Amino acid sequence: MPAADPIAGPGAGGAPVPPRRRRSAWARLRRGLRLRLVIPIRRSPHPPEYTARGVGVALFWAFTPLFPVQTYLLGLTWLAARRARRLDFHPLVAFAWIWVTNALNIVPVYFLFYLTGQVLLGRWDDLAGYAAFAAHWHAAVPDGAGLWDTITAVAGGVLRQQGAALGVGCLPYALGGAWLGYAGTLRVLRRRRPAPNPTANGA
Repeated sequence: MPAADPIAGPGAGGAPVPPRRRRSAWARLRRGLRLRLVIPIRRSPHPPEYTARGVGVALFWAFTPLFPVQTYLLGLTWLAARRARRLDFHPLVAFAWIWVTNALNIVPVYFLFYLTGQVLLGRWDDLAGYAAFAAHWHAAVPDGAGLWDTITAVAGGVLRQQGAALGVGCLPYALGGAWLGYAGTLRVLRRRRPAPNPTANGA
């Protein structure tokens, strides 16, 4: 009987098992997003509207220039909304989706807010490039800063100088993201779940 490949390892009947392929960075990212964002929505036992509101509210706060306090604002929103049945939303889904903006992508997201705000405010002659914007951000928010230091740096350094552009520029993304998140999630969940059978109770 031939010896099994010591690297691949024996399979059924002694046949060698090919080594596993390493996933690319893009494939790992897609898998992570699916596990953290998509699967919790699909497995939610709650009504589609309840889950969809969680996504919509989360995306609204995610696309505001309030990093890193948007998570706390989301929590306060949930505490207020849970008092009204029509406004209550899925907190776990919301806290997962709010991190679509995070420390890894917040600089390009803020830059997009800044450019949009400058255009909406008519400041066509004052459009800084990304390198200058990123340098200003990193100068205001040092690497390794704690939560409170980050909050004070963003409020004092970034928002004080660019707050008008960021505040105006975030609105299309916050409002549009909230609506698209709610409507898209609602559509997906309604298509995946069978419609209730009105004759089932009378059978």
